[in-house]
Amino acid sequence: MVEQKYLAIWGAALSTILALVKIYEKWEARRIIEITCYFDGRPNVGNRVIVRNISDKQLIVTYWILSFCKRNNLSWKEYNTEEPREDAEDIHIPPHSSKSFIFCDEQYFEWSFEKAKNRKVFFKLYIAGKSKPIVKLLR
Repeated sequence: MVEQKYLAIWGAALSTILALVKIYEKWEARRIIEITCYFDGRPNVGNRVIVRNISDKQLIVTYWILSFCKRNNLSWKEYNTEEPREDAEDIHIPPHSSKSFIFCDEQYFEWSFEKAKNRKVFFKLYIAGKSKPIVKLLR
């Protein structure tokens, strides 16, 4: 009887440890994405949005939207967007690397502090395998 008790405790401890190892592996394998931006006042240089893939898996960006919003009572209302061309293909970002989206010349948007009053810029990133986009407030 005592041996069965120790065997049951050992089995419970082992299964708990294996479950913790599996949870840790899933946590380490998750997609870690960082989105940063640099605004420049010169149209020929342009504004830049950088998407960094910090995870160990390749990232496939299926679509993106740069969304300009202004305050509408209690919510934000989209008034302008910048999207990729119709012939755009998926963007592959290898592990531990980055991709820059540069908005210059005809795609340039002025975003000085004067323009930013009561307005926000959001970057929506659609990733293969995810049902919802990653939305990042740029400014």
